[in-house]
Amino acid sequence: MARWGSDARVEVVADQIRPRSSDAAAAAVSSCAPSAGTDPARTFQPTGRTEKIIAIIKEPDLYELSCDGVVLTYSTSSITGSARFSFREGQREVNASGTEIRTNSTELGTEVTVTLEVVPDLRTVTITLLVPDINLGKQFEIDFETVAIETTQHTGIGGPGLVAGPLRTYRVIALHGTAKSVDFLVAQPDA
Repeated sequence: MARWGSDARVEVVADQIRPRSSDAAAAAVSSCAPSAGTDPARTFQPTGRTEKIIAIIKEPDLYELSCDGVVLTYSTSSITGSARFSFREGQREVNASGTEIRTNSTELGTEVTVTLEVVPDLRTVTITLLVPDINLGKQFEIDFETVAIETTQHTGIGGPGLVAGPLRTYRVIALHGTAKSVDFLVAQPDA
């Protein structure tokens, strides 16, 4: 899921801007606003030198979402070190971890898929959470909206050739919630 890593550092090179040698220009630099009577276009000029600016890309590792009776939680790690996914709607509750959670990075974001139900010779139901790329910056949590897609793959005892109509049907669930950065202390086995 993490394209950048949880706390990646990215170097950006930018033109350094220095004020001309005037007290008004120096005051404008310290207050981030031009002083009265100064022309901002004439106050600053590029020096041609560059400086490195370090930006931190901080990705969330816990997503808590809900809407209209659906509660969904996805964490990219846990105290055991493996990912966790839980889905609850009415009486149906599914918890998955590790390899039961399938992720796929696409142009839309990261698709996180879990099987909700398997009824042999009838249907397989999965839920796919679409997780957008999120940079928390200096925050520990941010609100966002996304969707989950419940897919029902219809089958029969004789295979898909005996199913009339669409072999897959979809239900789109609009969700809102928070993306958070949480430090999971991974349990270490006793030595």
